Amino acid sequence: MRIKNQLFQLSRKLQKGYIITILACVLAVLCYAILQLFIPYTSFTNGLLLTVIISILVSYPVTHLVFLYAQTIKKKNEEVKMHNEIKNRLIYILSHDIKSPLSNIQQTLQMIRDSSLQGDEFLALSDNFSRDIANTLNLTRNIIRWIQVQQDDFKPDIHFLKLNEAITETIELYRPIAEKKDINLLSTGSGEMGIHTDREMFKVVLRNLISNAIKFTHPGGNIIVNYSCEINACFVSVSDNGIGIDQEKIDDLFNIHQMSSEKGTLNERGTGIGLHLSKNILDHLQGKIWVESEPGSGTTFHFTLPDIQAPSQS
Repeated sequence: MRIKNQLFQLSRKLQKGYIITILACVLAVLCYAILQLFIPYTSFTNGLLLTVIISILVSYPVTHLVFLYAQTIKKKNEEVKMHNEIKNRLIYILSHDIKSPLSNIQQTLQMIRDSSLQGDEFLALSDNFSRDIANTLNLTRNIIRWIQVQQDDFKPDIHFLKLNEAITETIELYRPIAEKKDINLLSTGSGEMGIHTDREMFKVVLRNLISNAIKFTHPGGNIIVNYSCEINACFVSVSDNGIGIDQEKIDDLFNIHQMSSEKGTLNERGTGIGLHLSKNILDHLQGKIWVESEPGSGTTFHFTLPDIQAPSQS
């Protein structure tokens, strides 16, 4: 590592290859002149010219290679730094947003074992108990999926996806959670629309967006999943009439370095890893995601997916 750092420092001092080339030419001429004093050549001019040409041909490519190597090292160092930052962030998530709900569950179970909870008290805590489990499971799934997507050998599993079936299935999965907050969860779209894409990864994105909408929508609110397809692409949006997002936060919403543990309208926990994961998945699926929001007026997440030809069909 020390040698790599020294090479990098050297490349910074010699940002231009011509600097070392000029120095090499000057030194070569001086050496040639000194040698000429002791060992005279038949033609001083021809020998001098040959010396300069050789210096240029040798020194500049070598300098350029050193510079390129140092740039590669710099890039690798930046990648290592970024991965360390992400790792530290994930450690924080694991230690805070998984540990806290598990601690709450442990305390509740301890109270049940000690028979210190009455029936009404247990029912009052059961909703929080269930919510903590659901949030922890969702976070665990997201972290596992995120790790899978980060692997160099990750490849989407491309099959034909019926959009209405996948959306209906995901909505029904989250309907009980929405009903607990008295939130209406609806979908708009029709027909047997579909594309070739990774079905499971599509559902991960949709689950994260619906879960996020439920979290930041007040009881009695509405969430609408809208979808449509063209010949080579599908368009999906998840809209809510919740608390909305400030513009400053929108700019960093999909940045893993800016993940924050925002609480929902009923103090639900969250980390932001789901949105980053969704962005990462859509990048792999050649899709796009963006958001429109105003504080107090709700939020709409849009994403698009192109029709990807399966490798076996190409």
